[in-house]
Amino acid sequence: LASLFGYIKLPSWRHRCDRELVPLSDGGTVSVEWFPCRPADGVPVILMLPGINNDAAFPYVQHVMRLVLAEGLGTPAAVNWRGLGGLPLSAAGGATPKVYCGLGAPDLAEILSHLRRRLPSSPLYAVGWSMGGCILVRHMAEAGEGCELRAAMAVSPALDVSAVQRYWQGTPVGRLYGLAIGFKLWLYFLS
Repeated sequence: LASLFGYIKLPSWRHRCDRELVPLSDGGTVSVEWFPCRPADGVPVILMLPGINNDAAFPYVQHVMRLVLAEGLGTPAAVNWRGLGGLPLSAAGGATPKVYCGLGAPDLAEILSHLRRRLPSSPLYAVGWSMGGCILVRHMAEAGEGCELRAAMAVSPALDVSAVQRYWQGTPVGRLYGLAIGFKLWLYFLS
């Protein structure tokens, strides 16, 4: 439901963000959208990880970024995953580019390493919705004690992907949701 919520039209405003491209080791690219600008070292960073087919411009992400800033909790930032938010799909050495998916924990690890190099004294926090939450939980499990995050929150993560898939295929609501996500992916690949 959290990902479906992203498609509901909330009051829309578009923050003017400072885009930082983060090159990945396999030649892919993601971005961190800072609002309103990149912080100085030592300032807390709250990183938003959008759900499937969602990017930093989705209203629920923008809303939380605005709340974080208004409450003085630190500098909000949101990730645009591979191929989303206007980013091209790319890969090194002629390899086939990878798209964003639930197996993106290595991408998150590289993003956090990048932030840690740039901001060695800043506490890092993260909020992930739906598939972004799934990636967050997987990263934390894989990183263990070496996780760069001081705290994190996963909102509606798909922890049992097989069960989610069975639901999508076995219920009318699941099939409708699958069509909505599939349609957006189809449009993406046609563009």
